[in-house]
Amino acid sequence: MVRALGTALLVLITLATTAAPTRAACMSSSPSFTRAVEDADRIVIGTVTDAASADYAPVFVLGIQVTLRGEPAASTMVTNLVSNPVCGTLVLARNGDRIAIAFNGHDFSPPATVNAVAYLAGTPPASDIEILTEDAIRHLVDDGVPDTATVLGQASPVLNAIGVSFVLLALLVFADSRRRRSGRRA
Repeated sequence: MVRALGTALLVLITLATTAAPTRAACMSSSPSFTRAVEDADRIVIGTVTDAASADYAPVFVLGIQVTLRGEPAASTMVTNLVSNPVCGTLVLARNGDRIAIAFNGHDFSPPATVNAVAYLAGTPPASDIEILTEDAIRHLVDDGVPDTATVLGQASPVLNAIGVSFVLLALLVFADSRRRRSGRRA
């Protein structure tokens, strides 16, 4: 009986630590620009021109007005830039949108390399994309981002699964020791 419960517990731990990160990352298809800024290789602010269509397009030219990190350039061609590698989400924009892109930053738990976008002008294609001012973005780049991953109630699914597993294991050990003690008395 104890051996079967131990095997079941091991299976639950394996499922919780392998399946949960993918589900958690796809719950929000757009990575957080605020978190990606912390370690992004390149951060630029610019205006979208030459979008491939009148609607949101994954192919456009970004006329760069501000380079906050990385090599400066007058413009960059954005072609099917993957925003969230877990869900396969692309960076989308329309002509005239003013956006910031943080290239090769990190977000999600466990961390994934992302290209995050924030909108300064225009309407984002998804409700989970941040809308920020240029001053707010400069502040994020200059001062860094506080770590909020450990706020009470916001632990990662993996840490939650490990904690629950330890509690279950302790209960199994306790039940087994009680069973053995009661067997000796009989």
